[in-house]
Amino acid sequence: MVAHPNDRETSPVEKRAAKAPKHYLAAASDLDQELHSSQRGEVGPIEARLLEFGERNRPKPHAVVGFVLGAFGELSKSSYSLCTDTARVAATRAVSF
Repeated sequence: MVAHPNDRETSPVEKRAAKAPKHYLAAASDLDQELHSSQRGEVGPIEARLLEFGERNRPKPHAVVGFVLGAFGELSKSSYSLCTDTARVAATRAVSF
């Protein structure tokens, strides 16, 4: 089945957001090799610390979330989630007063 060009899953911002975790983990791995003499494929202290963070309560947990703003003002799903979560916290605080 061919994806529709306007499908949110195939949009450029979603593709870029999906790459962010891999890029950050690769950079952490490179730093571990350079600074801590970790071997390729071994999880060093920097990568281990990075893996402690992230969306643990989501279906696909990962250490880094890509917040992407496209050239035409489009946002990635993760950006919308951040805005929604921020608005919920702000609304809860406002209502509690």
